[in-house]
Amino acid sequence: MIIFGIVGKAGSGKSTLLNYLRQKGFKVFNSDFEVKALYNNPEVANQIREALNLSKESDLKSGVVSQIKQDARVIQKLEEILHPLIEQKIIEFIAKHKGEALFLEVPLLYESGLDKYCDIVVLIDVDEELRQKRLILRENYDIVGVLDLQQESVDLKKLKANYVLKNIGSIDELFSDFEKILDTHHGEL
Repeated sequence: MIIFGIVGKAGSGKSTLLNYLRQKGFKVFNSDFEVKALYNNPEVANQIREALNLSKESDLKSGVVSQIKQDARVIQKLEEILHPLIEQKIIEFIAKHKGEALFLEVPLLYESGLDKYCDIVVLIDVDEELRQKRLILRENYDIVGVLDLQQESVDLKKLKANYVLKNIGSIDELFSDFEKILDTHHGEL
């Protein structure tokens, strides 16, 4: 069994790579998907509402986004609630798929200490101009800058990661570059 961590800023290509790996039959953990599921959990939603003083009648997602725009420290409150729950989901995911090659996509892998579960960490790096072009098409694009501040610098992550993929070409080039990493660890897959 080998566990890969996939990190990178929003718009770097993490989700695209994860979808590719899923299509190839690998087991993938998408933290963004898991966080969305937690927001839909009534118990977690109530914890978030309470921590942020949001009314039960208000839309949770828009309330959180609105507060983040007003005060970036709100993110820390969210992380205190969500990170332990995501860690538990990762532990369960690893236990469920014991013996298989696993891929964990966690943007704050290092910052949350979840890299301790990974044998190999791959950073997907992207040119900032290209990243901005990708991000502008997303909902809540205007809070990405605030979320970026929660992450360690790309330069620091480059020092920590086992591999750095520069995602500046086509999607097929990203996949091909990642396949080279998989080939290096073929015996562990």
